[in-house]
Amino acid sequence: ESYLIVEHGGAYANSVIDYSKTKVEITGGTFVGMNPAEIKKFNQTADNKLDLTTEPTTDGCAEGFKPVDNGDGTFGVEVDPAYGKAAQIGDVYYETFDDAFAAAQNGETVEILSTVVLDADKTIDFNNVKVTAAKGIVPAFRITNGATVTVKNANLDTAAYNFILGASDDSSEGNLIIESGKFDAGITVASVTKGTLTVKGGEFSVKESAYGSTYLLNCIDDNYRNGTAKIVVTGGTFKGFNPADNAAE
Repeated sequence: ESYLIVEHGGAYANSVIDYSKTKVEITGGTFVGMNPAEIKKFNQTADNKLDLTTEPTTDGCAEGFKPVDNGDGTFGVEVDPAYGKAAQIGDVYYETFDDAFAAAQNGETVEILSTVVLDADKTIDFNNVKVTAAKGIVPAFRITNGATVTVKNANLDTAAYNFILGASDDSSEGNLIIESGKFDAGITVASVTKGTLTVKGGEFSVKESAYGSTYLLNCIDDNYRNGTAKIVVTGGTFKGFNPADNAAE
């Protein structure tokens, strides 16, 4: 294995490096046997040895850069074309989700690169265009500012959440009406922080996880109890989830 050891002026306490004072920013170079996005951290022990097991890896690529596997055991670093972009179709990147969606042709997939915030009333007809979300994007869509969003003919497939209703700090609500489409998520199709989810139709499922289908539709506990987070179901097909009898509030 190869390790990148960075000298720094960080504080020391009990002979252990304080990693809050350590920063690595790589914008170029060639690295033999080491991915610059997976740098191993280490601790210096009291007997002046390196402990390489107590800290996880860290991404050393500077903001806006990404690693490149050269295919010969070496890695480089290049500008990340996805940086600052909202969505992509294949190798084409877009400033907004709406731009990407408008450009999508039959059979193409729109991948969301940053959470799409919907803060005004609107109806979205996905026209069965497949929409996914990049790893770590949670949720794909967030509805805030009291907006009511209606979706139909959807084909959503995300690794975590399709929708979250309401601001993360509980400062505003969001309302979602689902009329039709296919909705697949890693954990939850729609989670209600504050607001109302109304399901009139569609096919709903979650991927295999430790939670199973328990939280396919979900409300935040406290807000469910005080009546500010609600789910109303009048139609739809739910895989492994009974909307009338479940543990998700």
